Amino acid sequence: MPQPASAPVVVSSVEGSFPWAESFFYRKLLAALGYFSPGAWQGIDRFSVTGYRRWHPR
Repeated sequence: MPQPASAPVVVSSVEGSFPWAESFFYRKLLAALGYFSPGAWQGIDRFSVTGYRRWHPR
C-alpha cells in the first residue's frame, strides 16, 4: 500500500552513509589536487566536465 505524500522518508544507515562517504572522499580528492589552496588550480574542479557528461548525456 503506498504511503501518503506527507509521510516522512526513512533512510537506513547504509543508504544514508554512502552519499556522505562519497562526498567526503570527493572533498578529500579536491583538496589533494589543490582546489582549496591558493594558486593556479584554486576553484577549478578538474572532474566537472566528466561529471557533467555522465549526468547529461547527449
